[in-house]
Amino acid sequence: MQKVMGYVRVSSKGQEKGFGKDLQLKAIIDLCKMKDLKLEGVYQDSAISGTEKGIEEREGFYQLVEECNKLEIKIIVIYDLSRLWRDDFAKVIIKKLLLKNDIKVVSCNQPQYSLESNDPSEYLISNLLDALATFERMQIISRLNAGRKSKLLTGKFSGGGVGLGYRIENKELKIDETEARLVKKIFRMKKMGLTNYAIAKKLREEGVKGKLGGKIEPSTISKVVSSRLYKGFLKYGGQFYKAPSYKIL
Repeated sequence: MQKVMGYVRVSSKGQEKGFGKDLQLKAIIDLCKMKDLKLEGVYQDSAISGTEKGIEEREGFYQLVEECNKLEIKIIVIYDLSRLWRDDFAKVIIKKLLLKNDIKVVSCNQPQYSLESNDPSEYLISNLLDALATFERMQIISRLNAGRKSKLLTGKFSGGGVGLGYRIENKELKIDETEARLVKKIFRMKKMGLTNYAIAKKLREEGVKGKLGGKIEPSTISKVVSSRLYKGFLKYGGQFYKAPSYKIL
């Protein structure tokens, strides 16, 4: 089964046009079921513009690309192309980033769309951006990384997927006590010598569901037991930092 990631973007303008979060998420999940795709997670950006002005604020999208590279996932599923871009400049920037990372796009509303195109206007804009905005984009990425790191270490939610054991409350990442008990149970079972497959099988037999309501898979168990986040250590930029607000174990 092909693994994919989902992406949802909601802005006030998008909400007015009916592109709400729930609608996008349902369409993505339905499409994955229809095409037999395994949805590994969904990243989102809220109240973010789809134009060039909103590029530097798309923390969820950049995290999505990082996670795709980490998990070697090559497809992202969206509800509509407008969720990725709303003008030509944003389109060129997003497309270049996705193509650079060998990531394809599957759109619910534009099933025949491909990132591989030969639009002359895109070529012109691409070269213009390369000539005039390389340094500016480097500054944007630098500020984003610094801001995201600061938010993460202090428990502020910076967008993107929420792992098992956590939830969002007042724009902060909080420990979900119900899921935290499940995390502790998984670690206890692992300590008893059970394999990831055996743990997943037992939890499914008990009717335990995953974060998105799907079945608990061995890969889910692997992610949990290999993460130091539950012990209060956050990995960012290849280094581990103390993050006590995330500690569960």
